Amino acid sequence: MDKQNFAERYGYYRLVSAITLSQLLTELKHANGCGTKLSWWIPDKILGVDFSMPCNIHDIECTLAKNKKDLHTASDNFLLNMRKVIKKDSSWVKSLACYIVAEGYVKAVNYFWLNKYATKREFE
Repeated sequence: MDKQNFAERYGYYRLVSAITLSQLLTELKHANGCGTKLSWWIPDKILGVDFSMPCNIHDIECTLAKNKKDLHTASDNFLLNMRKVIKKDSSWVKSLACYIVAEGYVKAVNYFWLNKYATKREFE
């Protein structure tokens, strides 16, 4: 699914920064999906549901965050965007498993990455 189609189909939650949809689509050209370029073991799709766009939006939000509160808001938006994709792209049986995976994924990102990133950027 192309990026413009995603934005139109799912919409997105208010971003931490005052970025417009046009700016978001420009920023997405540099996004890399879930994980980092080196973390090939982190899939973009889980049970056939593609989480690459919520991951990309989360990365952009974290990059544009001005403080630790913004990072936590970005994390909350990440889960909300994942839930939107699950709701649109999966059956009720598959969605239950995807919701569990999404919750775990966001918790892992927060635990292993969010606080280290905040420290690296010298947020208090």
